[in-house]
Amino acid sequence: MGCRIRNTYTDGINLCAGISHCVVVQNDLRNTGDDGIAMFNRGVLCVENKIIHNTVKFPWLANNIALYGGKDIEVSHNLLVDMICFGSGINISTNFKPQVF
Repeated sequence: MGCRIRNTYTDGINLCAGISHCVVVQNDLRNTGDDGIAMFNRGVLCVENKIIHNTVKFPWLANNIALYGGKDIEVSHNLLVDMICFGSGINISTNFKPQVF
């Protein structure tokens, strides 16, 4: 909560491999090298995570928010601004062989 993340080479925040019951809230991320906020299952399902009230600006390679599988996820009230190259505002994807949504 309340982090300010700037100029990273990879994801700003990454919930990975079974991270569950987490709330990512009121963070400000800018100029991330990959996804601003990402959630990867990596073989272990991520459950009941919330990504709410964040600001994500200018990821230069990927997405503002990326979801690769998971269950009972809430993504709401985020300000997502200007992807630079190849990304989406919110990417809901089956890349990386995730467990199903």
